[in-house]
Order: sequence, then C-alpha cells, then structure tokens
Amino acid sequence: MRAVYVEKPHSYEVTDMPEPEPGPDEVLVRVKACSFCGSDTHLIEGKMPGVIYPLIPGHEWTGEVVSTGELVEEFSPGDRVATESHAGCGRCRNCVRGFYTICENYGRKPLHRQIGMTANGGFAQLCAVPVKLLHRLPGDMPFTTGTLMTTAGTAIVGLETCGIETGDRVLIYGAGAIGLLTMQFARFLGAGDVCIVDTLPSRLEVAKKLGAEITVHAGTEDLDMILAERGWKGGADLAVEAAGVGALQAECIRRVRRGGRVLLLGITAGEEPPAPLNRFSLDQLTLYGIRGEGDYSVERAVRAYESGRIDSSPINTHVFQLEEFEKGFEVFSGKKDNAIKVVLEC
Repeated sequence: MRAVYVEKPHSYEVTDMPEPEPGPDEVLVRVKACSFCGSDTHLIEGKMPGVIYPLIPGHEWTGEVVSTGELVEEFSPGDRVATESHAGCGRCRNCVRGFYTICENYGRKPLHRQIGMTANGGFAQLCAVPVKLLHRLPGDMPFTTGTLMTTAGTAIVGLETCGIETGDRVLIYGAGAIGLLTMQFARFLGAGDVCIVDTLPSRLEVAKKLGAEITVHAGTEDLDMILAERGWKGGADLAVEAAGVGALQAECIRRVRRGGRVLLLGITAGEEPPAPLNRFSLDQLTLYGIRGEGDYSVERAVRAYESGRIDSSPINTHVFQLEEFEKGFEVFSGKKDNAIKVVLEC
C-alpha cells in the first residue's frame, strides 16, 4: 500500500509500505480521507510530546471496513466509519475511570496505542485499529467531513468538562478548525455572546458565517473596546485557547473575570511564556486542559452534525490526494490560500 512514512523529524516521504493485518479485536479499514491537525505539524517538526518514530502519521480519518478480526461483531465489510485515536490500556486507574486519553501506560506497546502518534495512522491506504476506536459514519456524510468528528469530539469534551453555563460569555483565541467547532458547540450548549479572535481576516469571515456574535482581528482591532461596547464587564466567563500559542494561554488567564474558567485545547511547541498564575488563587479561577476526544464524544459529534445545527462546510477548505502529502502539508502549516482544514483523499 501507499503511505506517508515519517522516519524521524523533518524526514518524510510517500512510499510503499506493507499492508497491515487486523488482530483478533481489530478492524482493517480502507482509508478514504485523513486531515491534518496542528499536532501533525509538531510531529513532523519533532516538537510533539510522546511521538514514537518511525511511523505513519494521521489521527483524524475516515474509511470503509475491509475485514475484521475474529472477535469483532460490531462491524462488517463495507461499513463506513469514523475513528478516534486513543486506544488506552483499559486497566490503569485513568482508563478504568473512563479517562483513556490520558492512559497511564501511554506509549507502552502493546498496552497502549495512540493512532498516528505512537502507532501507524491514517495517512495511508489501509489502517488496522482496535474496534473500540470506530464509530459509524452516516451514509450521507462525506468522508472528508467525517474527518472532523475527532476534532469536534475534543471541542465537546472540553466544553462539557469546564461546565459551560447558559448565557456564558465565551472568548476563544484561534479561528482554526478546533476554534470554529468550539465556537459552534459553545452556542449549541447555551452560551450567550461568543467572541473569537484571530490574526487572519479570512478565518474571521468564516466565524461570522458560522454564527460568532463577535469577531476581533488581533493586532488591528481593539479587543477591550469591542468587548466593552458589548457590555462584557470584568472579563469573559470562559476563555478558550484553541491556537496552540503559549502567549495566548497566558492571555486567556488575564482575560477571564474573577471566578472565571480557562480551557486549554491547543498544544504549544517551544518555550512557554510566563503566565499570571497568582490570579488562580487571588481571583479563584479554574483551569481545564483536555487531551483529545473521549467520553464517547466522537459518536455524539456525529449526532450533532446530523441535527443540522453544526456546520463544517466552510472549515474543510482544501482537498488533495495522498501522493500530494507534501503540498498539502505546506498549505496547511503555512496557512496558504486561506487554508483552515486540509484533507487528503487516500
């Protein structure tokens, strides 16, 4: 089969690889589409914690079932599926409590696998994964759209974990895929005003189309003045960092009201700047961090999309073929041609 092989940081190619075979509790899937995530950029640059090289990357993907292991009863050949990436050991303290995305045996094969990070992923024509990672994809949902289900699951778990409340004023830094989905789910779950901040006007236009009450062009528009005009006194109820920028993590802490919450969804690369940590005790703030999907959120994301109240059509901006991996990576990582989410058809 053809696949993207990352031997080590900054060294990758599309090449021939052996076809995987499913184990007893695994499913072999013919990959139809796989999208780039910001963590894939970190992986290729050697800045993503926990990656085990060499590997085939890709953890946001969809496809059709080819065959199943002898213990698999849930799926049959031809079924359309979306996937999540974290296959916890199932027996550590965190997994038993349902927190399998932070499995205590992370990276210890064969106990744990994170597809596309510690085990081969979806930038390939075929991928074999544990059956527990798969979810049915509706027949009318394009495979390219389905690649966003993992991202949507992360947004869902993040917002539910920090306890979004009806009427909350939510401030989101970053109008990439995770930020735009978090904005939509915040509104879906009952938030009041949602303000999204980004440096790219093209992304803010997408945010407006998807329902953001307030958009702010960072570095050009005055965030304080805009929020004051909307009656945001004292800061946001919830501030979300969805860009993976250390300085914005610190900014979120500064921007919430006394008693407010901060949600970190992005993963930074490089040195982290100082943050005003005294605010957590002096102003009784609460900080939440989320690592990927979990809590059956991918399945629930599919249902939310089926309801028609979540829209991904403006988010998937570019589609390339697997052999065009390098071009797709350059467009995604460089945010070229107004790119938001870049998908490879495999």
